[in-house]
Amino acid sequence: MTDSKPKYRAGRLLALQLSRRGMTGCLLCDGAVERLLSVRFAAGKGLAEALREASDMSRLPEPVGDRTEISLDTDRVCLVPAELFDPSDAGSYLDVHGVSLDDADEVLVSSEVAGAIALMACEGEVCAFLRRRYGEVGFTHPLLDVLRVGPGDEVIEAVLSRDTVHLAAYASGLLYAATLPCRTEADLLYLLESVRRMFPDRMFRVALSGELPDGLVRSLGRRFRRVGAVRPALPGSVGHKEDSYRYASVIRMCYENR
Repeated sequence: MTDSKPKYRAGRLLALQLSRRGMTGCLLCDGAVERLLSVRFAAGKGLAEALREASDMSRLPEPVGDRTEISLDTDRVCLVPAELFDPSDAGSYLDVHGVSLDDADEVLVSSEVAGAIALMACEGEVCAFLRRRYGEVGFTHPLLDVLRVGPGDEVIEAVLSRDTVHLAAYASGLLYAATLPCRTEADLLYLLESVRRMFPDRMFRVALSGELPDGLVRSLGRRFRRVGAVRPALPGSVGHKEDSYRYASVIRMCYENR
């Protein structure tokens, strides 16, 4: 499965996706993908410590381009309709969605994408590190990276991380979006079936990206009509074409909003 004829943003952009396990990135130059990158963090460390250690070892991408945007791969998130969003209530929205805030946390607000805004809770120490290194940073979330695509057919998008999945269902517009715990193939199958039961009249196909175990597409194909891995189109000069589904979120950050 490929995104149909995406239009890339103008200028130079460093798009990064950050999780406790590491960082993936995409450098956009003059409307074309120039380079993909990946950094793994040492296990068992907090995110702020892992970032400092990777920086000391010169393993983090350098701040390049006109701007840097960072997608936080976190389950401490909620989406809010842009027309209803009040910045003074940002913490309250997260609280209603069951996301508790510590004194050291910062609430990050994304730009609007397809009529939605993402609110994310992140350790203030992590936010401060990212701003020191990359300057003025725009923050976003994998759920919004999916919304940039705006598929027109009936589809469930599933972006997998090691222990979570970012799910979004479409049919002539967004029907459902959530970030949920997902540690096994059985968990993913249960969640996909749950979304399908919410909308029994829909004939969803399933589009997968992120950290996909071997054989997952074939296994899910026994239960769903159409299943495939999202493989963003890349120029021949860029590597990772065989596993481009792992970079789908950061590549989509470079698309123009629909």
